[in-house]
Amino acid sequence: ANISPLDIKILEGSSSNSAVRAAFSRSGMTEREMTAILGTLLTLETVQKTRSGDDWKASVKPKFVKPGKMGRASDFKPLTEQDIADMENEEEDDGWYIADSFGTRDEAFGAKVSDINEKSFNKYIKELYTLGSSKSKKSGDISQYGWIGGVLLDKDSPTTEAWVSKYAGSYLNFNKDLG
Repeated sequence: ANISPLDIKILEGSSSNSAVRAAFSRSGMTEREMTAILGTLLTLETVQKTRSGDDWKASVKPKFVKPGKMGRASDFKPLTEQDIADMENEEEDDGWYIADSFGTRDEAFGAKVSDINEKSFNKYIKELYTLGSSKSKKSGDISQYGWIGGVLLDKDSPTTEAWVSKYAGSYLNFNKDLG
């Protein structure tokens, strides 16, 4: 089993920018690969911070008129004795049906974590670059992006900033390098 020589503790955020870059370099990764990996981690951590711990409890589905009944409220009508008798007299279904998903394709694995999708996966990279780049006309506080923002826009690493610029400008380049 080949284990990556990248010390995972380097991703805790307690190391200096140069130590993080050196760890990625020692593990055989380029600044391009480091930028893609840290950009993904930035996206995941930023999305996680924007959600509350109780989000998973909230349902986007409407509440029904009668608790415990399935279906749409507009389609709901109580079954009569005649309806039940008619269903009992119908022919037996000879085939098995196994539901392979519940809900739409987007809902198959549960509620979405955020509005991030394939085309907007570079959203936070773009925001970081706009706020913190030396080439950006807007400047702002990048502390909301934590240690990852500091590593990605470190003035001692212009190559990394160039990759951040490229990824901020094109979600296709970012997604391609992640693939």
